[in-house]
Amino acid sequence: MIPQEMGVVRRFLMMLSVICMGVFFILVLFETILRIAGFQPDFVSSERYNFWRHDPHLGWHHKPDTEGIFEAFGIRTRVRINSRALRDSEYAYTKPVGKKRIIALGDSFVWGYGVDIEDTFPKIIERNLSDFEVINAGVSGYSTDQELIWLQQEGVKYDYDLLVLVLVDNDIPMNALDLVYFKYYKPMFSIDDHGSVALSKSTAPQSDLGPAVRQWLFSRFAAPRFLLERFGTIARRSYFSGSSSSRTDDDYTVRLTVGLVDEIGKIVKHKGKQMVVVTRCNNSTRCAEVEEDLRVRGFDVLAMDRAPGWSPETMTIKDHYHWNAVGHQFVADCLIRFLGEKGMITPTP
Repeated sequence: MIPQEMGVVRRFLMMLSVICMGVFFILVLFETILRIAGFQPDFVSSERYNFWRHDPHLGWHHKPDTEGIFEAFGIRTRVRINSRALRDSEYAYTKPVGKKRIIALGDSFVWGYGVDIEDTFPKIIERNLSDFEVINAGVSGYSTDQELIWLQQEGVKYDYDLLVLVLVDNDIPMNALDLVYFKYYKPMFSIDDHGSVALSKSTAPQSDLGPAVRQWLFSRFAAPRFLLERFGTIARRSYFSGSSSSRTDDDYTVRLTVGLVDEIGKIVKHKGKQMVVVTRCNNSTRCAEVEEDLRVRGFDVLAMDRAPGWSPETMTIKDHYHWNAVGHQFVADCLIRFLGEKGMITPTP
């Protein structure tokens, strides 16, 4: 290479270095300004990397026989996953003689986000109803579609008398997504104009590099979250779903959610058992629509947000919407009373 060409290359490299340093400085300055203004990275909950593993049919599920510490929002609790991959004691598929059984199915509200297992409403109910076992089948992060698949594949193996399904407001949009929490693929159902629910994506691949990189960025820097919130619906859709095939319009997600709950109800009815739906709507209009549609279809629905005595200030984790130990006690008391009024149980005096 002649000296003149070497000089051109050297100037180009120097210019490129200056540009890279300038971009880096701008990004650091932007991030610093956002932090000073109070913007924070997205919180990545510790149960996702401590207690989850990939599942090709469910997207993810608990690692069996796992024990560890869950930390979130200044709360530190010990979590143990049993041999059947549930956060609970060991239970056989068959009921003990003389015992009745309830299965509590749902997401982190059942799982017990931020509380000890003994402070979750399933365990409180179990202590108050001496003739019942109550199995905690909650998995943090699940939506109704995954709960349906778990019931089809694993839940039907259990001998039970009553199914308690907990439905939360964020389940409704998540039921229409095939990629959530930045990197976790999951199966996806669809519903047609006649109300027929079908599994449109039956397998969930392990996360690819793209979603993993997105999670790494969003969990460490405030800038991606800030930009996302300013981009609007299209960017937000990509952020949550990562899939152009996902539908998030309100009417569709409400119909799909009702259809999924209806499918769960058919399984329960086929086994000759009973079912109750407990909701945590958090002022969601879509969730209220789902509640009403389920009641029209004959489901018994207990709306916790409208239960007499409900107090989110004292019954949820500070700066969060999950039930704390007081909230779980309130849910257990309300549910026992509701089940007694419906004639599904005989409360212990």
